Amino acid sequence: SEVDSPPPVPKKEDESGGGGGSDGSLADRSDDGLLPLGGFWPWQALSGTVPSFKEGGAEEEEASSVVASCLHMLLAIETQDSCDDSSGAVDVRDLYAHRIQTGTKLYHLCHTCLLPEGLLRDEGFRKSFVPLFCLYAKRDSESSSQEQTPMSIGQAFVEACYQHSSTGNSKKGSDNRSNDEEEKALEILIGKRDVSEGFSQKSIQAFDDFAGEMCDAFSEYGAQYEPFVHCIRLLLRPYFPTASRCKILSRLRGLLHLLTLEDESTNPASACMFTALMQGVTGGLPFRDGSHRDPPELLDAFASIMKDEVSSIPPGGFVYLLAVAHLARNLASSSVKCECGLEAMKRRTEGLGDDILANITTVANRLLASASGTKQELIDAVMQVCVMRM
Repeated sequence: SEVDSPPPVPKKEDESGGGGGSDGSLADRSDDGLLPLGGFWPWQALSGTVPSFKEGGAEEEEASSVVASCLHMLLAIETQDSCDDSSGAVDVRDLYAHRIQTGTKLYHLCHTCLLPEGLLRDEGFRKSFVPLFCLYAKRDSESSSQEQTPMSIGQAFVEACYQHSSTGNSKKGSDNRSNDEEEKALEILIGKRDVSEGFSQKSIQAFDDFAGEMCDAFSEYGAQYEPFVHCIRLLLRPYFPTASRCKILSRLRGLLHLLTLEDESTNPASACMFTALMQGVTGGLPFRDGSHRDPPELLDAFASIMKDEVSSIPPGGFVYLLAVAHLARNLASSSVKCECGLEAMKRRTEGLGDDILANITTVANRLLASASGTKQELIDAVMQVCVMRM
């Protein structure tokens, strides 16, 4: 027997039956059906506003329950892989979850770290957050049904950040007109696009504001919570704006050693650390694997950290290994293809400690001697030299 369908939503008299303007995509279908919540509302629910409440009270328990329910639902959506229909098994994720950009999902998930600390303190939050984050964060090194590239993930994240900030600004009412005028003037002065990395200037500003909030919260209380560490490390990945990554490194000076997870501190040679480093660098030798060279300002930032923070950053920590990987990669590439780059590298590494400089040089030599000069061979060399002392 047929299942009864819900009655259609009645149209207003001035609504035409053959509308236009929407291309039918999930993001545009915000008024379909009985729940006009938008195409990716399950993820948007994570970045909503939670009113202040008394810690330990009923409001905190209720808010924690809502967030936990959202995380559980999303994990179920992302992990239910098949069902049977008349034509055979189908991957249900292709029907919905895979149609939403991974970068969009990551932004709204990371935004949960800005919820009241009482929610982050809940162990249930960590247990729900971490597997979902790891599921999304690994997709820059694996193909998906959308064939998303690492850069498209970064662009989707930054765009979601901008759209979220714009939504907040649009609710200010009387300020809308002045905001629009300011945005038009800004576009005239700086243009609509930052052609160097493919991000609009306004979206970069929104991302910087979000990253700044994250860094401030991390400094105040977030460093003790594993989800926060995962999110800050994500913001340092190569597919985000270079200047923004440099700002994050600068804002967290004195706290960078806290970006190493507890399990990684116990076992620096773990698969978790290896994966994190693989996701944190652009590639191996550019003239072999076709990857891009790292921007000079980012290399300067890592070199500066290794000079100024040497006493607080442990040799086997995440930031230490990430810095060695970047500087060794540049040294190896410059020594073969670019004399001017080699001179810049020599100036950049002046003042580094002997141990750090020796590690950078050894990793660079091993990368040059490797079979293919790939990113994996780079990280292998970093782990062998800095962690295993081989």
